[in-house]
Amino acid sequence: MDINALLPTDMNGWAHLGIVGSLSGLAVLTAIGVVAFNSPIRSALSLVLNFFTLAFIYFSLGAELLGITQIVVYTGAIMVLFLFVIMLLNLSADDP
Repeated sequence: MDINALLPTDMNGWAHLGIVGSLSGLAVLTAIGVVAFNSPIRSALSLVLNFFTLAFIYFSLGAELLGITQIVVYTGAIMVLFLFVIMLLNLSADDP
């Protein structure tokens, strides 16, 4: 099976592998940032960046509907709810 048959027509295999690999590395770093940050606001913003990175991975793999759903549902709705709760509880960086 030829991998180039599965890729978009304007991209060769090595370029696609580099893009997906770098986006995957960024997704891992932002996932580590979610649990590593002490501030809940920074952690939530790192989760937003992780959601966008996963959406870009879906776009680069040719799953546009899944990428749009990732942005609209998770980043647009759920993270707004998370940030609203964080701001409502008035959590700051000084809290233990």
